Amino acid sequence: MYDLLKNVNLNPGSLAQSNAHSFRSKKGKWTVTLRAAALSLETSSYDSFSEFEKRLGFLLKAAEGTIDSDFFTRVGLKSRSVARDTGA
Repeated sequence: MYDLLKNVNLNPGSLAQSNAHSFRSKKGKWTVTLRAAALSLETSSYDSFSEFEKRLGFLLKAAEGTIDSDFFTRVGLKSRSVARDTGA
């Protein structure tokens, strides 16, 4: 699934608008978002970090000639675990 996202960046004394392009896998488990100088990969779950790393590597290679940046200014990884009530 594809979505065109409208971004608004507010800074003191300025307002900038830009577009982002979001692509979701058929089951909605993986999302890739492209901006002029950014790429993000999100997932609701994955089986191993090597699976995530492999997908991220593929995206970085594919976006190499498209992203308007010669270097990474920010690389981050956020993980969130959710405890589920098992009824016990």
